Amino acid sequence: MKTFPFGHVDVEEGTVNFIHMRPHRNVVSIHKVIQSYRGYGLIVQERCDFSLQNLIVALRPSSDFDMMPGDAPAVVVHKKKLSSLKDRMRKFELWTANGHPSQTLLKLMEDVALGLDHLHKSGRVHGDLRPENVLIVEEDHERRDYRISNLDGKSCPWSCKTVTSWSEPNTGNRHHQFDDFRDPDENTKKNSENHDIEKLDLNVEVKLLIKRLLNPLPQSRPTISDVLIDPAFWSPSKRMDFLSEFFATVLKLRRDDPQSMVLTILSNKKHNFFDVTWTEGWKSGIEDRYLAILADANVHYNFQSAEHLLRMVRNVWAHRQEVSTDLEARSGESLETFFTKRFPNLLMESYQVAFKYLQRNRYLGKFFTRDKR
Repeated sequence: MKTFPFGHVDVEEGTVNFIHMRPHRNVVSIHKVIQSYRGYGLIVQERCDFSLQNLIVALRPSSDFDMMPGDAPAVVVHKKKLSSLKDRMRKFELWTANGHPSQTLLKLMEDVALGLDHLHKSGRVHGDLRPENVLIVEEDHERRDYRISNLDGKSCPWSCKTVTSWSEPNTGNRHHQFDDFRDPDENTKKNSENHDIEKLDLNVEVKLLIKRLLNPLPQSRPTISDVLIDPAFWSPSKRMDFLSEFFATVLKLRRDDPQSMVLTILSNKKHNFFDVTWTEGWKSGIEDRYLAILADANVHYNFQSAEHLLRMVRNVWAHRQEVSTDLEARSGESLETFFTKRFPNLLMESYQVAFKYLQRNRYLGKFFTRDKR
């Protein structure tokens, strides 16, 4: 249930008509709006288990839920709730070892994006998206999608639902329940100016996506559809599949269209793909004891060439069953983790080239459309 001072938010049918909006599994349903109750308005919503903010606090390493002698009853209840949530989440990871969102976190992120997409297509904007307004509900076994699973095979048992805000676009009636409605474009501009994304402990794909979302020009920001196909949402195997297919396409261009812009970029902008200050090219990024496992003895690699780095990735991925066991035994890393740690820009630089020039390619086109779940 949401409460607000009566009169502070306009809850006329023309403004809050979410009750009549087509339901969506990723948008919290509103059952009833009570216009006045002891000076407050009440909005009766679908019951959810906890919020994204609860989850963040519960999983924060510094969080302490020990009971203190002076704790008020409400504080005790809150601590017990978060402690229980932390125990339930022990078998799920939100981040992988190489800093990528886990499949569990990706599912929650996708749920939020799908909820927003439904609101936008229904002619509404959220206006107050934050962790407290993202609620999580535990799915029934009948509704659970077992195709969304962690790398260790555990199924994610939750779905995210966005709590609808009370704003509609292009009206003069855009009020926020706790403050004057702020122009979302101004908020975006302020966030892009005040936060150095590079300082965040996130992988390259997520940083680039956040930068695009904070673009001061609204028309230059990605749509929900763009976000859902972004590599930030890709699984480790899909990332490696893409690099493999990308090189296969480059190889075909080398044969059929040697003047292709793609080949020019790979040749002239190799500094985007790996650190060109390395004296031995990209070989310097791989320890000799691992290079012996990864490099095909029958291939003469040019270590100054981004194209040849992609060639090695493709060859290794093609023989992953034999290579991965040996590599993991020596380095403790999966193939995808190994290459991401040493060449963090490789995926996104390749993706951006493909996005610009190869979206309609027969083999790469599938990476620019969303998988149907």
